[in-house]
Order: sequence, then C-alpha cells, then structure tokens
Amino acid sequence: MLKDRLLNWSGLNKRGAGPAPLLFLLFLLAAVLLPGSTAHAQDGGIAMSGTFYAQVFELPPGVEVSGPAIYVVVYNQGGEESRFKMSSESPSGVEILFSESEFTLAPGGQKMVFITVKVSQEAVPGQYQLVAKVTKVAAAIEGQVVLAVAAAQQADLTIVGESATVNVQVVSPSGEPVVSVVSLFKIVGGKEMQFGYSETGVLEARVSPGSFKASAYVGGEKLAEQSFEVAAGETKNIILSGNTVYIGGFGAVPNYSNETGKLVFANIVYTINNFYQPMPNVEVILFVSLDGEPLEKISLVTFESLNTSRTGGSYNYIPSKGWESGEYSFYLELTTNGVLYTKTLEVKLIVESPASIMGKDFILLLFIGILLVLLIGLLINFILWRIWKRRHTKTVRYPKSGK
Repeated sequence: MLKDRLLNWSGLNKRGAGPAPLLFLLFLLAAVLLPGSTAHAQDGGIAMSGTFYAQVFELPPGVEVSGPAIYVVVYNQGGEESRFKMSSESPSGVEILFSESEFTLAPGGQKMVFITVKVSQEAVPGQYQLVAKVTKVAAAIEGQVVLAVAAAQQADLTIVGESATVNVQVVSPSGEPVVSVVSLFKIVGGKEMQFGYSETGVLEARVSPGSFKASAYVGGEKLAEQSFEVAAGETKNIILSGNTVYIGGFGAVPNYSNETGKLVFANIVYTINNFYQPMPNVEVILFVSLDGEPLEKISLVTFESLNTSRTGGSYNYIPSKGWESGEYSFYLELTTNGVLYTKTLEVKLIVESPASIMGKDFILLLFIGILLVLLIGLLINFILWRIWKRRHTKTVRYPKSGK
C-alpha cells in the first residue's frame, strides 16, 4: 500500500517510445556514466528514474538506511510484457537490497523499487560508489536466456569510523504518544539524505555525526519538525509535539466467563483526541485479523463533525463466526471524508480453543499420573529391598570368653 501511495503521490507519468536507433549508444552510455539520467534501450525500451542517484550516504559500520525517499522507478517502454531483474555494485561489506529484485511489467508499465543500503561491521571506512542497475531479461533463444541492455543509477557512499545515537518520539501537547510518520534526514552538502523512517511515532537510529532534521506527519500534514546537531559518541533525544487528531488509550481487554473460563468477548477501548480543529465526516473503523489474515472490519462510531475535545468509546467484540484458536490482531483507523487520517498500532490477543485447553490439561494430568506411578514404584521397590535385606542378613554370635 505504501508503495502504491508513494507512486501516486510522485506524479510520475508513463514515458513514450525509446529514441532513434542512432542515439541508442549515447543513451546507454548516459545510463551508466551520468547518474540521475533516464536510460533508454533500443528494441524493448528500458528506462529508470528515481532518487537513488541524488543520495549522499554517510554511514558508520553496522548501520542500514532505507525509507520511501530512497527508490528507483523502472519503466517498460517496449511493446511486449517483459521480465526485469535488479542488481547492484558495491564495495566489500556493503549490501544494496531491493524491495523487489525481479518483476514483470506490461507494455508501458512502471515499478517503484525501494532501496536499502546496509553497511556491515567489517566495512572499511572510506569513500565509495554504489550502483543500482536494472536489466531486462530477454526471451529464451535456443534454450538460453539472453540479457538485454540495462539502465543504472550511481550514488556516493562515505563510511565513517565514528557514530552517535538519535532517538525521536512524537507526543501530544499533553505528553501522550502519537502514532505518526517520522522521517530522519541528514544534511550533507546542503542535501537531505534519508537516514531513518518509522510509522509508529518512535524512531531510534545509530548515525554518523553531523547535522540532522527530524519531521513528524499525521494524515499527510506536517505536525512538527526540528533541526539539530549530533556529535560523535552523543545520544540525542528529540521530542516532537504539535496539535493534531489521534487515537489514544487503545486496547483489547479479554473478558472470560466465570463459570466456564472461556473467552466471551474482547472489550475494545479507545479515546479520540482532537487538539487540532473541527473535522467533517469522521469515522472510526476496527480492523481484525486472525493469524495474520484479515478477518473483518467494523464501523465503531461516526461523527458528522468531530469537535476539538476528548471522546472515549468502547465496543464488545465477538467474532461473527465465534472465537477460534489463534492470534487475533486489532487496530483502529480514523478517516475524514473517507480518507485515512490516522491509525493505531496493532494489539494482539492469543485465543486458545476449548479443545486445545483440554488437550493441555490432559497432558498435565498424564504427566502428574506418570510421576505418581514412578514415586509409588520407587516406594514399593524400597520396601521390598528392606524386606529382602532383613531375610538375607545373618546374625553372627560370638561365644563369651571364660576365665
């Protein structure tokens, strides 16, 4: 979902046909030698754009960097469906990871591929070049797969020997945690390089010393932002706060029968906090999953207009098909005019079916029974041994010595 949203936000349009054959070599060389250019390939039309080339990575050993601001976009400008493969070039101890390494695109199709740069503890400090490349896999010829031309982007990497720590937390004006998008950027040569990303309202990162900016967003709107410096060996704690709408106090409290001990319902509790402004057509929706698979969604409450206030709510949830054994997950979404504005983190509830509970009770009883049998067996064995010892022990009498 995040990929699709970012792709839509980017406003990228499908490209036209590739250049004339006489310009083919020039475009191919540009793809490899000129980072940031869009590379075209003849007879199949492969192209790449994105932000990877603009990144200036400054990372200490043992750190990886990723986020929605680090990506490439691959285009299929050919006239037929084609398969594409991502590859990379990096120094020893450095990995370039792709959100998708192989994929198929229809004619005129495009794919946004997110990139992670991972530096191992063994990486040697120094300055390096990173290359992200996409290759179109051609149709098989006489049983062999032939690789077509590729497009590439190049980025700079500096591995530094010193590091620091940055902790960012987003809170409401009253100090409550706020689930939000947090982005951490390092300022290098006037450019912003994404150093960390979180959708929980909390971000922890080990960074290289330097200048940074932390930003928090709720509902796509900037909530707060702070720029700061971090020295080598320092731990910097950043608190971002601002007026917004968020859901607090969310939980799923299990309620069991006093007679049977079975789970009856889960009490969904929450508080809607509006410290921002009146919002029209607000709805709070409960999403439920079982063992990672979506189960159902339920509209808990709607507001024609959500005023600036605190509004508490609760709901006794019982699955429409009854409780099953497994792990239930719950989270809430708050929408305005049908558009997602904010949501909560997931809470989980482990449910055991009566059969599994009985099975565990049976195993426990069986274990206790076996233990009792062993103890009784040992006791009987000890008694028999004592009896045998008494019967087979001879008493030796010595004559009294006379004068």
